[in-house]
Amino acid sequence: MKVVVAGCAGDLGSNICRRLLESNAEVIGIDNLSLGEFKNFKELRINKLTQNNKFKFIKLGIENPGLASALSNESRIDFLIDAAAKDYYYKVGKILDYSSFLEVNVLGAARLFEIAVKLKAKKFIGISSYSVYGKTKKLFLSEKGVKPKPISPLGASRYAEEKVIEFLHHYYKMPSVVLRMFSIYGPGIGPSKAIYHFMERLYFKKPLETYVDMSQTRDFIYIDDAVDSVIASLNKRIQFQIINVASGKNHTLKEVAILIGKYLGVNESEIQFNRSDRSYSHLVAHKIHADISRGIKILKCKPKFDIEQGIKNTVDWYLKTEQFKSQYY
Repeated sequence: MKVVVAGCAGDLGSNICRRLLESNAEVIGIDNLSLGEFKNFKELRINKLTQNNKFKFIKLGIENPGLASALSNESRIDFLIDAAAKDYYYKVGKILDYSSFLEVNVLGAARLFEIAVKLKAKKFIGISSYSVYGKTKKLFLSEKGVKPKPISPLGASRYAEEKVIEFLHHYYKMPSVVLRMFSIYGPGIGPSKAIYHFMERLYFKKPLETYVDMSQTRDFIYIDDAVDSVIASLNKRIQFQIINVASGKNHTLKEVAILIGKYLGVNESEIQFNRSDRSYSHLVAHKIHADISRGIKILKCKPKFDIEQGIKNTVDWYLKTEQFKSQYY
């Protein structure tokens, strides 16, 4: 089996590659390794993946017109997984530079899909985000029951990406799956994620800098469970589906921060929450809780890790892995 994984140095993409390589698949990874101050995380992941001789790395962004030429020596692949994204918008300046979100998340996905067609792939798997749902009064976020109304730069571009994939699926008749990932966490997670930020600040005895209301809820999905869903989607007979990938349970950000403190030996009374000068609450739904029944039915995947075990594993990893400790403190 030969698989192309775009975004192979990201939180999800690197774990997808690892799992595929463990199953003896050939993997072609694509990533431009750019994520500002977090670039060192990506480089460490790629260095580890390239130790496997079945892994080939192409250092290009999916928005790069030269990507098709870089893959021109491949006669055929089995699957193309688009786990690439421009998604980090905290700490951006007053000008959002939204065109860059469209170039990567929308035009990049279209370019990858047409590469998949040229390489006669069996299926295209696009990784989307729960942020497409935006703000809604619905209790559960279900794929058919909630009409997306994105309110963030990531959500809007991901929703456009989903529509592009759906159109290209119909145009080329290529089976396609869109997986709407909820809040991924777990060992190896990078600094752009809230849970990593909480671990860092609590480990170094710093107040938590918060960009949103800590009473907001998230549906957290452990990294291994997220990868299970991606791998399960490869060989299922699917023409086109959009599927939530989540735990089906929600927790407030404050609850998660307190749980992290528990495993770091920090009492709840010692945790300080400092609201940032810039608030992003208007870009995120207040209550996020996924309906995962479609994924269970179609992919036959149920989450294995609850938040307690998942956070413990994540904190254990952080404490044992010196090279991932922040250099900012």
